[in-house]
Amino acid sequence: MFRLIIRTVVISSCLLLAVAACSKKLDSSSVEKDVVRIVKTKLPNQSTVSAKCPNDIEAKKGKSFRCKLTLYGKATEVKINITDVKKKQAVFDVKYTQAIVSTEAYVAKALATGSGPGSKAACGDEKVVLKKPGDILTCTVTTKGQTRRVKFRVKDTDATLDPIK
Repeated sequence: MFRLIIRTVVISSCLLLAVAACSKKLDSSSVEKDVVRIVKTKLPNQSTVSAKCPNDIEAKKGKSFRCKLTLYGKATEVKINITDVKKKQAVFDVKYTQAIVSTEAYVAKALATGSGPGSKAACGDEKVVLKKPGDILTCTVTTKGQTRRVKFRVKDTDATLDPIK
């Protein structure tokens, strides 16, 4: 039986998935479970995550495929690249095609940009937003009755946010 190790740019731990021994095909339901686990590690408060990966994925170095993710009803994809197959294990890289940004994360970042005690930030009602690198996120920060807008540029698909001055 083959096994599968998934590596991501964001997460350093490896995961093992079963591969059918005779056909050298990946078990898509195992891939889906591990993709969901990876996303939940990145966004631990996100309980509404599902993944759908193709069936009959060949366990072969250089093979790539995409899995569809659904987060709170929003769809995106991750790209999975098989980087090696050794001793019945397939090694994978998982790359996000869009930044998956937790609203809680950018509320916290908005409050950290020069806001004082008792400040409040409003960054929208959605729990998760999907953005491409270069997209802008805007929050409204209120401190002692004064309101200001704080903007962030999405730097990469790992959801790195850079403040815009």
